[in-house]
Amino acid sequence: MQEAWTMPFAFCTREKVPWCEFAESAEDGPTTKFLQKVAARHNMVIISPILERDEVHGDTIWNTAVVISNTGNVIGKTRKNHIPRVGDFNESTYYMESLLGHPVFETVFGKIAVNICYGRHHPQNWMAYGINGAEIVFNPSATVGGLSEPLWAIEARNAAIANSYYTCAINRVGTEVFPNEFTSGDGRPPHKDFGHFYGSSYVAAPDGSRTPALSRTRDGLLVAEIDLNLCRQVKDKWGFRINWKEPWILALIIFHMFNLFLVIRLRNRPAFQISHFLSLLFLVACAEKLNEIAARNWSLFSKEQYFDSNGMFISIVLAMPLCLCSLFII
Repeated sequence: MQEAWTMPFAFCTREKVPWCEFAESAEDGPTTKFLQKVAARHNMVIISPILERDEVHGDTIWNTAVVISNTGNVIGKTRKNHIPRVGDFNESTYYMESLLGHPVFETVFGKIAVNICYGRHHPQNWMAYGINGAEIVFNPSATVGGLSEPLWAIEARNAAIANSYYTCAINRVGTEVFPNEFTSGDGRPPHKDFGHFYGSSYVAAPDGSRTPALSRTRDGLLVAEIDLNLCRQVKDKWGFRINWKEPWILALIIFHMFNLFLVIRLRNRPAFQISHFLSLLFLVACAEKLNEIAARNWSLFSKEQYFDSNGMFISIVLAMPLCLCSLFII
């Protein structure tokens, strides 16, 4: 189902009332209870994107997707990781970015994840779900033609190829008109609707193939048969694993750790200031680059990735002169 399927997509209006009245508990709200019965009756896993009211934490509002198992149990939930602030879409009036990370849910039909709407514009978002083991990633959305339609057929399909899993791009259909005019961040005159939600939902496979899209003007149901073995086969064929390609970064890390060791051991000697200064200097120098490398490669954090042995050797070789220089200074 599409993003916030139980309500009009009113997050352009900034009025909050009455639209926040649609918010409900993710675990035991009326929508979840209804879909639990449907899931158990039809032996299906259901992903239900709703506006969540977190009553346990001060009635905080979230853009949430609830995952319900084929037995009717709530497996878990995930929340929108990226909040748009473009054109009519200024949703931060209603809710914040998720703090739940990139969870993957084990189901009888495979390992699934949910990358809600605007998250599809962020490649690292897709990648994180793949690293966490997802085999199918759903992208429930509510987006209009003037904003993103040229990107729609490309992004989820590209994510399927790059991450060797299936993607399901789901979009709302139709035009929703609101009672009061609202303004946009792009300077348009006040208006009462977003424009046309263009539907066009589809499923993409890790080998680049995809289903035909549903209608851009009418509601529809897309039934697709998928083979999860293809995820592994594509991984084995293309080998999109990323090795460690920046040995000098690892060399700086080794050098920094060595300096920290010296700081601890020599804290009562005059050379403490020099060693401490060098340690902090190199930490600051490589911090931004380290963040960039980690975000791009992720091989630091994934059990499926690995350090290239040659890169590790080169890193150690590069670090040795730096460490010797520190000893000489001391």
